[in-house]
Amino acid sequence: MKSSRRVVAALLAFVIVFFTGVIGFKVIGGRDWTLLDSTYMTVITLSTVGYGEPKDASNDRALRAFTVVFNLICLGTIAFAITSITAFIVEGELKDYLGRRKMEKKISRLKGHYIIC
Repeated sequence: MKSSRRVVAALLAFVIVFFTGVIGFKVIGGRDWTLLDSTYMTVITLSTVGYGEPKDASNDRALRAFTVVFNLICLGTIAFAITSITAFIVEGELKDYLGRRKMEKKISRLKGHYIIC
């Protein structure tokens, strides 16, 4: 897979994981969990900061199990995103992409020229 496609796939995966986390924490957490609580828990999990749970989840086995699985998925998604972005930069596709845009701008400004092959 081209590294530019991998970057797009990584960003898409990141968005999917984010919304999955918010929905999962809201549904499994029940009425006690607000949308803000669910978003907060998702962000601290995705960012690997882990300040603390907004609600006590020590008695809720389903919520704890979801959190464990979600942590693993987040770590995998972050690793995939970092390697994809690094590959995009290291393989030079970013430089090629920016260089091509610059060249296409110059070509579009040309008027009254002939290309001889």
